[in-house]
This record gives sequence, structure tokens and C-alpha cells, in this order.
Amino acid sequence: SIQYLSVKALGATNSTGIHIKDSSVYNSVQHCKISNGNSGYNFSYGIKISGANANFNAINNNVITASSYGIHLTGAYSSRSEGNSIIDNQLSMISRAAIRVSYTENILIKKNFIQSDPSSTYVFGIDVQNCGEFITITENNIDLEGASYAKGIHLNSTNGSNNNINLISNNFVNIRGNANSNSSRGVDLNFSGFIKRQRESHLQAEGLLF
Repeated sequence: SIQYLSVKALGATNSTGIHIKDSSVYNSVQHCKISNGNSGYNFSYGIKISGANANFNAINNNVITASSYGIHLTGAYSSRSEGNSIIDNQLSMISRAAIRVSYTENILIKKNFIQSDPSSTYVFGIDVQNCGEFITITENNIDLEGASYAKGIHLNSTNGSNNNINLISNNFVNIRGNANSNSSRGVDLNFSGFIKRQRESHLQAEGLLF
């Protein structure tokens, strides 16, 4: 367990605040404060968990600022991670993706507060790539400003099943500034199916599609 840790990168362009790797399980990262100093278009990460079978990890109640990726959790093509949670985190000045998960299933992404770097041009609030069943994204507050290409919640190649439908519900997404109506979306589903969307009346933007 990692708790109440403060990390600040000074002048780094490709930094990682906390990195848990090599298929680690049953870890928790809680109440930490992480700043990479400059979000920009480098590959800085606030909290990163990676590896096949990186299961049952909890990333909760952290504050992450000035990163290209706030929280990045990835399993492996051959063995998805499962049982992880990302709850009640505050992520601000994010230039690429506040939360990105890939090659995982059975994950809960809940009650996170997300703000982008207004100078970013290509940004995701929650980005889900190549994932499976039991994906739950609920009660997140996402504010993306300035980017010409902005996706509040984006699912790509992520499929549930008849019996195990993925859920997107009760999220608030606000996209404002220079957003392009042809490329920006509140919720964007790409090659993804068996997804239930509930109570998305709170989604709003300036002339965008949802």
C-alpha cells in the first residue's frame, strides 16, 4: 500500500510519479499528491500500473496535476487485468488522457473529477482501449477546455456480452472552447458493443454530438 505520498517532478519531460509493474496484485495507491510539473506533449504519468494479470489494485482519493496521462492502467493482450478500481481521484491540467485503461475487464471507474490543460489540442477524459466485460464508468465529472479534438468518455474495441453488459451512467461531461463538432464527443463508442448508457442528460457542450 502507498499512502499520503507527495511526488513532484522538477523539469522532467518524461516522468512517472508512481509506477507499479510486473503483474503486481492487491496494491492500493491512496491519498497521494503527484505533479509532473508540465503536462505538455511528453509521456508523463501520474500513476501507472502495467503488466499481465495486474489484478485487484485500487487507485483512490489521489490528486494528480500537470501530466500528459493522469492514471494509466494496462494489462496485456494475452492476459487482461481484472478487479481494479479508480475512484474519487482529482486530475487537473491533463494534456492527453486523464484516465486511460487498456486490456482489462471488471473495472470500476467512479466519482473522478477531471479537468484538461486548456492548451492541449487532443485530449480524452476517460479513454478505454481493447477491454472486455464488466466495465463500469459512473458518476465522473469531466471538464475539457480548449482542445479542438476532445472526447469525454471514449471506448475503442471494448465489448461486453449478452450476459455481461458494460455500463456508462450518471456522468457529467462539459466540453468547451475550441472543440470541433466533427471530431469531439461527450461519449464516443468506436468498435464497441453491449454497452448500456443511462441518465446522460447532464452531458453538455457547445454544438457537439453525444
